Amino acid sequence: MKLMAEDALKSKDVTPGRYADHLAGLFLRVTESKAGVRGRFWEVRFATPDGGRASMSLGPVGHLGIDAARTEAARISGLVRQGRDPRVERLEAAERDKAKIAAAQAAKLASVTLDQLIKDWLPGHLRTLKSEKNVAQWKQHLQGGKRSEDYLSPIRHKALKDITKHDIADVLRPIWHDKSETARRLGQKLEKLFTFAVARDYIDANPANPKVLTVLLGKRGTGKTVALPGGGRKVVERDNHAAMPYSTVPDFYRELCIREGTSSAALRLLILTAMRPGEVRSMEWDEIDLKEAVWTIPAIKMKMKKSHIVPLSPEAARVLNEFENDEREGLVFTNTRGGMLSDMALTALLKRMRQAVTAHGFRSSFRDWAGDKTDFQREVAEAALAHAVGGVEGAYRRGDAFEKRRDLMNQWARYVTGAFQIDHASPTAAARANIRLIVEHRKEASS
Repeated sequence: MKLMAEDALKSKDVTPGRYADHLAGLFLRVTESKAGVRGRFWEVRFATPDGGRASMSLGPVGHLGIDAARTEAARISGLVRQGRDPRVERLEAAERDKAKIAAAQAAKLASVTLDQLIKDWLPGHLRTLKSEKNVAQWKQHLQGGKRSEDYLSPIRHKALKDITKHDIADVLRPIWHDKSETARRLGQKLEKLFTFAVARDYIDANPANPKVLTVLLGKRGTGKTVALPGGGRKVVERDNHAAMPYSTVPDFYRELCIREGTSSAALRLLILTAMRPGEVRSMEWDEIDLKEAVWTIPAIKMKMKKSHIVPLSPEAARVLNEFENDEREGLVFTNTRGGMLSDMALTALLKRMRQAVTAHGFRSSFRDWAGDKTDFQREVAEAALAHAVGGVEGAYRRGDAFEKRRDLMNQWARYVTGAFQIDHASPTAAARANIRLIVEHRKEASS
């Protein structure tokens, strides 16, 4: 006599097969895989409305005991007696459950505010930033603070689904023209933030699309608001990288040579190499080969994320020799604590010298000089600035073309220094005094 389901359930060595229960239509099904693993499932068999036969699994015995299986089988038998198909009922129940879950998820997403999104996304993004200054700017723009304006306060506690492109435009409008750089940076941050919101299905479209905002707000201004002497304010044009005309660079360089200090030397090297301020401030001795007169900047320090070899003119090498130490390790230009010069060190020096230009602007001075006063190809000058020049950029970093860049930078150094020369390895007080007299004489002659 074949075992019944209840007895088979208790047996450890039961043969794979189907075992009927005392309740009509309910079976214990025992299976065995090729690997010898056995499974036990409850199954119910029933007559379909069209006169056929069908079966449905109720689940494994580990999730459904025999009493629960009998209760479910009895319920299914009741549906069959009513002329209903249990399979259809199960599918409809699954759809209802799915709809409930979707509704609950939608309600949860719909309630997420901008402030909650920032708290969810910002910490992870901050970990990807390398600059403490950038971290501080992201926090300031998105979180606000006691000492900074909270630009997002009108929409901070608004549900994401209710934030429109017009809301973003209203946030940026007060600073769109008179604080254009802040508006640009805040707009970029919001675009990234809302891109994350789209990816998470909080919203379907990005309300901080820069092209749409430009249509709504017009072309962003390039000025800043300044106070007028008689009261009131007005917008004046601003150049983020104000440059010195190349014709005045030689006199400025001579005056710069008079000054002692790390910032002065760093600015001289910046002028001679036409590199960016950050690249000069972070220069390390292991990047320099004075014998070959080259400075190799690693890709991680470059804006274009490609390593760049800078030919060093004799004048640039002399500036470096002033700071050469026995160890030749670490940073070339350091502050009083031995760390890297701050991004304001060169700016402060230029202000002390009463120059309304930026350190970065000397790159423009060099580029204008190269275009106006030399016959070098445009690509050579652009490569000297580490700019991408179509598909030929790489060619101007090596081989004979590199020697063209060296020739260009040597000519620039001769132009900057003019006929004036100084022994930079050991500048004496007398030499500096002579320089001062030359500069003062030139100023008097030009007045």
